Amino acid sequence: MGKALRRPVKAWQAGEALVLACPSSSSEGYYLVAAKRFGDVLKVAHSCPAASAGRRCWHVDAAAEAFREWRWWEVPPSEVERMVRPVAWSSAWEEIPVPGYEFEDMFGELEMGGRDDGRQRKHIA
Repeated sequence: MGKALRRPVKAWQAGEALVLACPSSSSEGYYLVAAKRFGDVLKVAHSCPAASAGRRCWHVDAAAEAFREWRWWEVPPSEVERMVRPVAWSSAWEEIPVPGYEFEDMFGELEMGGRDDGRQRKHIA
């Protein structure tokens, strides 16, 4: 099996919260990650094994970056608080393009030049 994709694959708006589906780094599943601003603090909740063990995981960083992209007109929160809490999917959420990946999701991942930001890309011949 190849290296797991390290980017959110789906996104939903849940009121003032952003919810992302992020692939597991170690299995075939996905984790739901919720990010919501409380004043100058962005609280990010999810329950992957790394977070549950008190270790840092990429899901929280991806959620914080996607939240900043989603609410691009706001001053970014100055602090990110990690919360180990399961997020249960709701049919009331509105699906939206994954913030920061809108063009890749619409047109496929394109090599646009510039610096390498670590995202997986396909080259078009």
